[in-house]
Amino acid sequence: MVLATLGVVKSGKAYLGIHPQMPAAAQRNILQDAMPQLLLTIADLLPRAEEIAEGICDVLAIDDLQYPDDDIELPLRPEDPSTIFYTSGTTGQPKGVVKSHRAVLHRVWLSTQHDVIMPEDRQSLLTHSSFSAAESDIFCSLLQGARVCVFDLASEGFSAFRNWIDQEQITLLHPPVFLFRKFLGTLQGSNLFPSVRLVALAGDAVFPEDIREWKRHFAESCALLHRFSISETALLTVARIDREEPADVDFVSAGKPVADKFIELVDESGHEVAPGEVGEIVVRSRYLADGYWRHPEETAAAFRRDPDDPGQTIYRTGDRGRFLPDGSLMFLGRREHMAKIRGYRVDTREVESVLVGLEDISLATVLVRQEEDQDRLSAFVVMQDGRTFDARGIRERLKTNLPEWKIPSSIIAVASLPTTLSGKIDRQQLQSMAEPVAPESSDIEGALTDVWRVSLRSETVGLDDHFLDLGGDSIAAMVTLNWVERLYGVRLSVAEFYQSGTIRQLAQLLRARDGNTKPQDPAPRVSDAYLELLNQHSVEYVFVNPGTDTAPILESVARRQRQGQRVPKFVLCLHESVAMAAAHGYFMVSGRAQVVMVHVDVGTQNIGANLHNAQRGRAGMVICAGRSPYTMDGVEPGGRNRSNHWIQEQFDQASTVQGYVKWNYELTRARNLPLAVGRAFQIACTEPAGPVYLSMPREILMEMMPAPIGPKKRLPSPSSPAAGPAA
Repeated sequence: MVLATLGVVKSGKAYLGIHPQMPAAAQRNILQDAMPQLLLTIADLLPRAEEIAEGICDVLAIDDLQYPDDDIELPLRPEDPSTIFYTSGTTGQPKGVVKSHRAVLHRVWLSTQHDVIMPEDRQSLLTHSSFSAAESDIFCSLLQGARVCVFDLASEGFSAFRNWIDQEQITLLHPPVFLFRKFLGTLQGSNLFPSVRLVALAGDAVFPEDIREWKRHFAESCALLHRFSISETALLTVARIDREEPADVDFVSAGKPVADKFIELVDESGHEVAPGEVGEIVVRSRYLADGYWRHPEETAAAFRRDPDDPGQTIYRTGDRGRFLPDGSLMFLGRREHMAKIRGYRVDTREVESVLVGLEDISLATVLVRQEEDQDRLSAFVVMQDGRTFDARGIRERLKTNLPEWKIPSSIIAVASLPTTLSGKIDRQQLQSMAEPVAPESSDIEGALTDVWRVSLRSETVGLDDHFLDLGGDSIAAMVTLNWVERLYGVRLSVAEFYQSGTIRQLAQLLRARDGNTKPQDPAPRVSDAYLELLNQHSVEYVFVNPGTDTAPILESVARRQRQGQRVPKFVLCLHESVAMAAAHGYFMVSGRAQVVMVHVDVGTQNIGANLHNAQRGRAGMVICAGRSPYTMDGVEPGGRNRSNHWIQEQFDQASTVQGYVKWNYELTRARNLPLAVGRAFQIACTEPAGPVYLSMPREILMEMMPAPIGPKKRLPSPSSPAAGPAA
């Protein structure tokens, strides 16, 4: 792939990469649109290449070619085309973004300022050369004497990726943001990958939790770059993030514009918005793409000459953003029809066009919805009269024309597409139209169901539902297989996993493969999961007056610290009132909800006045208490001893606090922990902020967690400068 890229560019031709795993119809569509002179391939792919290129261009296998040592002296101009990358088109057909030698070399020049690539560096290449992200990895590295190391993450998986980074001594790691986020979730320990000096993230928004996880797992010597770029403009902004920067930020900016790229934000009429307001991102530069290959009309509509400087081009990105006071850009998302799936830009109208082209579908619309930290596509289809809806069959037919990341994660049949009074599709109504039913599960099937719920981000998973029908893709499959390997010690290939397809079939495969359906490593206890949830909510301190109620949590703290895992700092307070006062004060300076742990009996009585102050002061606090601790002479574990715990029998704790808190909840099932903790922080942070009371019985805290803790849903929270507690 790399040799072919260099050979084409050196010969004076424009390079266009076609991913070998794309459907044959999609590959041929690109060839028909681009009309190249020659298609290069390897012997293994020669039959497929000849099939898709028939009647379009010649095909040449490069395996046995003899390469002369003589240098090629060709008269090339800076404005000559160098590379072409196909991206989603607004007309329903992909279009080729053309970049000149001038634009590519400018990108290399920018890397000398931000990446400081040296000859001893080893650059990862994780994307195929058909995507624009590969351009910087290949040319920026090789033109500065560094080595490019290729790894196929989709087929090899996360386990092999971890080993590959160390074996190849990678120094420059450039993964797509979404893939890197999933990779961080598979890591354990700290100071990993000591050879990596720089992680460069691009292709999607970076969240604060990504930064915290990177700091937790990567070596102290590693820095991080957050880049914002799109195919038509290449690199636009860069933010360098060092370990010394505070970790309690509420967002990660896209950084400041790079040299020779001028960014302004405009409203719908094209006028520049006021400072601090949201607008569409518009770019002016001499180093943008030259347009769309063989599509002059679309080029004229998207690119126009700068009237103030004819040497510059103006491009409206369709992305929204806002400038921060320091001049850095905050990326805020895309227009209605644009999505970014696994780092790739997708126009929903292209997917709609393919759906409507199916003979049994009369109408279709595709929506972009946000699930946690990523865009996902939902398709709604109206079937032709007399035709039966088959989601799996539709998905299989889409695969012949669309790559995997453009396949909607859910396909829903409707009798008709609802409309608003103005005649437009009622998208809000469509978002709430499907409610599948969750299944019951047991034994190994139950454990796999919990894993699928995490990897698919769905609570409605059936034992006989096919993974792909539930919206699974190769990334979700790798996450699932990583959990299977960690829990059962069985390594499965992606092909084996897809062939199994359902939870029931996968469980049968695991039993046949190993016969051991008991996880090798015990699942985390509820107390461990509680600490992980505090990490996800960026909790820095827990103000605690320890007692028998808190013993399971303190044991988990000690265990996680021995394993090198992050835990919040526990601030020991000699009285519950001191804990409440310290948390209240820290909330005032940080603006973030604080966690307090008290006894369920006397402790709850002692904080009455403090709860009143927190309520009136609108202080967001999550007060956590036990419920029924073990006793020396109790009849059964968790039972109350009449002489030692008489206060618990005399007072209803809920009635004691309910007048002062916004929400009161007692945890009765381990499975409800993520929802309970998430709800507690959401209510505590929502204006007007205030205290909430969460009871967590000790016997529940000591149970095994039935499912892995998935990524946190993004909840609203106030933001202010942080400071350390005085307690």
